[in-house]
Amino acid sequence: MKEKLIQHIRLGLEEKLQRAKANFESVRESLDSEGKSTAGDKHETGRAMVQMELEQAGKIIRESEEMTANFNKLNFSPGQTASAGSLVHTDKGIFFLGVPLGKISFEDQTVFCVGGLAPLFQVFIGKKEGEELSFGQQRYLVQKIE
Repeated sequence: MKEKLIQHIRLGLEEKLQRAKANFESVRESLDSEGKSTAGDKHETGRAMVQMELEQAGKIIRESEEMTANFNKLNFSPGQTASAGSLVHTDKGIFFLGVPLGKISFEDQTVFCVGGLAPLFQVFIGKKEGEELSFGQQRYLVQKIE
């Protein structure tokens, strides 16, 4: 399951980046067309709004590139303890540690993708099969680590 999930996540990250780049180009074209308008104050307001959209689109591209780069640096080799790149099966669900995508559907299952800055990620790190952990009011039993 883990190998297919890694491919699924990799493709999803690539698609997200491509959508972000396409959106950036679309907004940039809008900015170019705003530049050809001569409607005075309305023109300046419209141009400023498009410029803000362009900056936001650029931010999304940078975040997507960073997330992809961080994902590609993960060690996906199975270990005895949970670490970045691990797929952790618990009695409450399946968790992929290393990329902040949230809840995703994969092969008719829900997988929670948790990034390295999330408190839940920190709780999972170093846990072994058979160990319990607590997060908030929830207790988890680690059943399997891939």
